[in-house]
Amino acid sequence: MKDVLTYIGTNPLGAAVLCAAGAFVLATLSALVAALRGGAGRIFGEYQALGRSISDSQKARRAEESSYSELRARVESLNQQATEEHAPTEQP
Repeated sequence: MKDVLTYIGTNPLGAAVLCAAGAFVLATLSALVAALRGGAGRIFGEYQALGRSISDSQKARRAEESSYSELRARVESLNQQATEEHAPTEQP
């Protein structure tokens, strides 16, 4: 600590530059933390929400397509069954 006080006493301009550099580093770090907690956190939260909504819509679309394919298969089986029932039978 004695060396720091001696340096400040002998070189006040250098001490001012060191203090300014330290203040700049602290201000930069605190601004970064504030941005990550506030603005950037909000942006990343919106990005995650967008990903979830896209995923949910894809799941809903897959479920809908599955339901439609099941419905189409059921209609096709009913059509075949109706065709077989109304087909003329051969009599010897």
